[in-house]
Amino acid sequence: MWGRIWGRSEHGEQEPLAPVGPYPSELKSERPPAVATPCTANECHERDGWACAYRDRTGKECGTTWCDKHVDFIGEMAFCRRHATVIRALASGGLQDVNLVPTVEDRSLSLVSAVSRELEEPVLELLRRRFGNESAVQVVADRSVRALRPDPTRLAWERGWAALTPQGYIGRVAIRVPVGEDPQVRLFVNNSPVLQTIPDWIQRRVAGEPPNDEDHSNFQFRILLAVEQAFDSAQKTAVSGLF
Repeated sequence: MWGRIWGRSEHGEQEPLAPVGPYPSELKSERPPAVATPCTANECHERDGWACAYRDRTGKECGTTWCDKHVDFIGEMAFCRRHATVIRALASGGLQDVNLVPTVEDRSLSLVSAVSRELEEPVLELLRRRFGNESAVQVVADRSVRALRPDPTRLAWERGWAALTPQGYIGRVAIRVPVGEDPQVRLFVNNSPVLQTIPDWIQRRVAGEPPNDEDHSNFQFRILLAVEQAFDSAQKTAVSGLF
């Protein structure tokens, strides 16, 4: 599967199919015909669809099937929405190391990718508001999710945003989700951990509760409040150090 996603050059070297947009799903491609298979989506009664093509580094397949309303195509390949998010995150970062390909059950990369998309504009606006009046400041976002190894035995996924000058960062915000742990989003401000929280919609799902329309906005509020408080604390510390 990975050769079809990333492709190979004539000399056998792997190349990302679309490391910078448009993603493969945005390119015109011939969809394969649907087959008789029930949709995996809750309360969906469609009986025709496609199997998710995701196969992890161990060779395990996703095993889910999706109708036209719930499937996500990348080129001519069908995926469930979670694994489509994984594929796009790997492709956008040029991450072609098969050892980084998440297992079927691992939700860490898809979680940090989805959460970072929701937080992108609010966090960038917060950084502009706090640092935009200073001279020569640029507010930027990481190009893609990146793989981190806090130590040789652990892997985590991270994406961040920053205000910087030619001399370096003056403020940085990052979210991180470790692999193989509870689905907690860890928030870092200026490289210091300030919050560790499970998104509201995941808490509800684990508890067997129905989703709430305010879950995402409540989660976003907690993240932004923690960022503001961390920057305020850093500013007070810097001021007190002058006296």
